Amino acid sequence: MKRITLLIALISMCFMNAQVSTGTINFAAGYSGQIDIDDAGVTVTLIGPEDLWLGIGFGVNSMTSGEDIISIDDSGFQDRQFLGIGATPSIDPNQDWTVVTNTTAGGQRTLVVTRDLTGNDANDFEFDPSDTTIQLVWARGNNTFIFGNHGSGNRDDTVAGFTLGILDQELAQNVRLYPNPAKDNINIDLGAINYVDSSIKIYSVLGQLVTEQTLNATTTAVNTASLPAGIYLMTITAEDASVTKRFIKQ
Repeated sequence: MKRITLLIALISMCFMNAQVSTGTINFAAGYSGQIDIDDAGVTVTLIGPEDLWLGIGFGVNSMTSGEDIISIDDSGFQDRQFLGIGATPSIDPNQDWTVVTNTTAGGQRTLVVTRDLTGNDANDFEFDPSDTTIQLVWARGNNTFIFGNHGSGNRDDTVAGFTLGILDQELAQNVRLYPNPAKDNINIDLGAINYVDSSIKIYSVLGQLVTEQTLNATTTAVNTASLPAGIYLMTITAEDASVTKRFIKQ
C-alpha cells in the first residue's frame, strides 16, 4: 500500500495545497532545521557545521526503539531507525528520502531532503499536514563527522509548532505547471504573483540539479526537450517564497 501511495504522489499532476512550516528551529549554536509539509510530502532542511554529523528524529523526545531518524554523516545521507538509548541507530532497508541539496560553504552544510508523507518502512514517521505541532529529537557529532555517540551536550528534544506560510501559500495557490506530463516544454504560470526576481530550479529524483532559469514574465516556457524521460522536482522561488512541484517528462 505504501508503495502505491508513493507512486501516486510522484506521478500526481496535483496543485499543491497550502504549506505548513515550522519555520527555522534553532537546535543549538550553528545548528538549525525546518520542516515543511503539504499534501504531496514533507521537506526537511538541516543547516549545521560541515565537519559534524547531523541528525533529527521525528515524533519522539528520546532514542525510542523503533522510531524514525535521519542523518547526514561520513557515509552520506541515511534514513535510520532508533534501537534504544545508547545503541547506534540502524540503517533502514528502504531509503525513502530524496536528497535535493547537500552543499557546504564557509564551514556550513545545508541539507534539503524530501519524502512522501508515509514512507516505505514500518518505523517511518507519518507526517500529517493537519498537525499543529511535531515532537523532535536532534543530535550532532561530538567533534566528528563519523556517526556515533553524540555526547550529552550535543542532543536535546523540542516541540515545534506548524504555522501557515502566507507567502508560500499564495505562491502554491497561484503557480501552475502545464502541460504535465511535458515533452519539449513546460510552462510556469505565476498567476497574480510578481515575476520580478523569480526563478526555477529543476532537480532529478536523485537530487541532481539539472537546470535553473530566471523567470522574466508571468508565464515562462522552459525547454525540457533534453531531459531524459522521468519524474522531476521543480522549485519555484518568487516574492521571498518558494514551492516545490513534481512533473513528468515524457
